[in-house]
This record gives sequence, C-alpha cells and structure tokens, in this order.
Amino acid sequence: MAAFDPLQTLAPLLGLWCRGAVRVHFHLPKPLHGWRQFVGEVGIIVVGVLIALSAEQLVETMHWHHAVDAARDSLSDEIEEKDYDAAELAIAQPCIDRQLQLLEQAVELWPRDDLWSRTTAVAIGINARQNREWLS
Repeated sequence: MAAFDPLQTLAPLLGLWCRGAVRVHFHLPKPLHGWRQFVGEVGIIVVGVLIALSAEQLVETMHWHHAVDAARDSLSDEIEEKDYDAAELAIAQPCIDRQLQLLEQAVELWPRDDLWSRTTAVAIGINARQNREWLS
C-alpha cells in the first residue's frame, strides 16, 4: 500500500490536477534563516499593528469631535434660552417693583384696611413660556 499523499488525494477536489500529469507547484513556508528575515517579519507585524491603532485613533477622534459638537450646540441653546429669560426679566422688573410696592402698602395698611380687596388688583405676571411648560 502506498503512503498517503494529501496533494494526490485533494488534487481532484481542488482542481489542482489536470489530465496529462501537470501539477501546480507551490512552496510551503520555510523556517526563517537569520536575524535579517526575523526582523523583516517582525517589522511587517509592527507596521500592521501601527496601522490598526492609527485607524482606531482616527475613529475615536471623529467620535469625540461629534460628541463635543453636540455638547456645544446644547450649551449654546441653553445659553440662548437663559439670555432670553434674563432679558424678559429685565424688561418686566419695573412692573414687578411697582407691584411689590403695592403689596408692601397693602401689608402696612392691614390692620386699618381690607387686605383682600386691595391685593386682588395686584397681579404678578407669569412667563407665558414657563406657564406652558408647567401645564404640559
């Protein structure tokens, strides 16, 4: 019985064998001979790892740029909203001061006057936007 030859057994399945005894010739990897070849192989591996790490760093940088842009937009919107609220309060402040004076006078006149009839005319304004948010 002949020894097992994997190339002759698998050749018809892999299409490596033609009629007429033509064989595909290939080389098996050989062991490294010398430091020069070893350093070359290690260099190829190091370059591959550096490429992979650089690609990962690039993706991570792009992700953080996107996250920072989203946070910056959110903060900008919040600052704009607070700026609007501050401007609205600055405009309404004289009216609030007048109404606080009326309330102060009503409290001072409490024993001598009917507080409830005087305070019903005093209305403190509510921010319409905040009122909508509160009711929703």
